[in-house]
Amino acid sequence: MKVFSDTTVYILCPANIFTGGPTLLHQLASQLTSMGIQAKMVYLSQSGTNQVSPVAEEYKKYHLDWTTIPIPDDEKSILIFFEAFPFTSLSNSKIRKIIWWLSVDNYIFRVQEILNRLDLSRITTKPLPRFFYFDDDEHIMHWCQSEYARQFIRCNGVQEKDILMVGDYLENKFLLGNVNLISKKDMVVFNPKKGMETTMKIMAQRPDINWKPIQNMTPQQVRELLLVAKVYIDFGHHPGKDRIPREAALSGCVVITGRKGAAANDVDIDIPDDFKIHDDDFKGILEKIDEILADFLTAYKRQADYRKHIKLEKENFRKELLAAFEMENMTCLQYSAVLNDERGYGLDIVSALLDMEDSYKLQFIIDDRLAQTGFSSSLIFTEKGRRYLLIPDRDKIEILTCADANFLYMEGRIHKIYVKDNGNSTKLLLQQLPEVRNEDVFLV
Repeated sequence: MKVFSDTTVYILCPANIFTGGPTLLHQLASQLTSMGIQAKMVYLSQSGTNQVSPVAEEYKKYHLDWTTIPIPDDEKSILIFFEAFPFTSLSNSKIRKIIWWLSVDNYIFRVQEILNRLDLSRITTKPLPRFFYFDDDEHIMHWCQSEYARQFIRCNGVQEKDILMVGDYLENKFLLGNVNLISKKDMVVFNPKKGMETTMKIMAQRPDINWKPIQNMTPQQVRELLLVAKVYIDFGHHPGKDRIPREAALSGCVVITGRKGAAANDVDIDIPDDFKIHDDDFKGILEKIDEILADFLTAYKRQADYRKHIKLEKENFRKELLAAFEMENMTCLQYSAVLNDERGYGLDIVSALLDMEDSYKLQFIIDDRLAQTGFSSSLIFTEKGRRYLLIPDRDKIEILTCADANFLYMEGRIHKIYVKDNGNSTKLLLQQLPEVRNEDVFLV
């Protein structure tokens, strides 16, 4: 699907919700933005959600453009929606469409939910909702986050020519983090939202095992728990390529799953077959746990390929997007930011960069003080929850905190950092950007 210079990619997403699916949608918008494509989140508000801002707190660090419905019906633009979106509102629209299959099971649950709400007294006068957009004449491209999703839509008649595999990736704290295998404890971690019936039964049989649930935790607390555990079990339905098994693997856990959903194939969760056990085989599950705890390093080494493939997902995701939008042979824009100091020398660098031709497009100024909403200036304003600095007679530039600049650098949204060379004070200032490599810092 070709993108043009005036193409906008609109990405539908639930408002004020922080879960795996919305995380993928924000990653998509972030990567498209890094490629120079105009991408906008389109937040679907729900009753009872925060109407002041539709952006969940956890996603504000992405600094993405957003809007709300309705969106322009423009044949050059592209609409990307997830499988649980109410398809009936797409009828007769000109905009090009992509359905991204993130969770097959959620699609089925959504269909069941709508059917359960039908007014049976009106089924002869009011047509049923359209659920199945699998026909060629609908002109919808299908992206699949998992092999499980690909198998599902192929079974329902979608042609291979209309299918692209577009996955996702974990955050860099998992991809680049250090794991100390020696400090691991004989602990088995589980998600109480996934396959709890099986988990409760095996826990009852073996109270001597140190079981730990992932429950009421921040993402950082989950990471810390996985870093000390040896085993992660998941006997849920695996509606797509779930995040927590991959996060567990890159945190040094040996992963055991059932054989449902995406865990049934050897593409989505490519661990050796003996680590996939039917959820009613309680004896087999407990024997495998005992085997891992008795010889953890051997079991860990046997899942090396799984960890290797997970680490390649971010690179592959970008390649998949370039292919999906026919951009493989195009040179993507590169972006820069200016790190401001307490004397405000960064403002001079911003003005100088705007006066010259540079291979890096200036996007941000980094300054924790200016980024705070409590800081007031006639040249600073807030728009859609983001802070901007007005450059007199020119334009505006977005203000970032150091934490968000670190994140966007790791996302590939910032490629070069400019900063005034003031010796030791500059070195201290750059310590606030620990992820930035020395070769990407330009001292002015």
